[in-house]
Amino acid sequence: MLGVLSYANPLIVVIPITSRMGRNRYWQTTPGQLFLWEKWKEESVVYNSLSGETHYLNQMATLVLEFLEQAPHTAWTLTEAVSKTNMGEDVEFLNQQIQRLLEEFDGLGLIEPAE
Repeated sequence: MLGVLSYANPLIVVIPITSRMGRNRYWQTTPGQLFLWEKWKEESVVYNSLSGETHYLNQMATLVLEFLEQAPHTAWTLTEAVSKTNMGEDVEFLNQQIQRLLEEFDGLGLIEPAE
């Protein structure tokens, strides 16, 4: 698991990479969605007001979702932003992790492609 655990659905579903995950695709949080956060040093819990689900996020997942709350991003712009937080990851490996995280967020209804 990369960083998200849904308490509403604790099973992890692997979502294959599709055309929705284009390299230059911009992602945003779902419009009208409100997140309620409880944060600790390296993890957080976020409540999604639209679905009523609560999700446990690790540090990277928290950063990515926070960046997406502020503005739409591509996987690469998120990679650049996260790499500046000294997470100590190889940039290509970090980008692969973020792409998988975006797939998970999309599957959970936390984000969608920006139009």
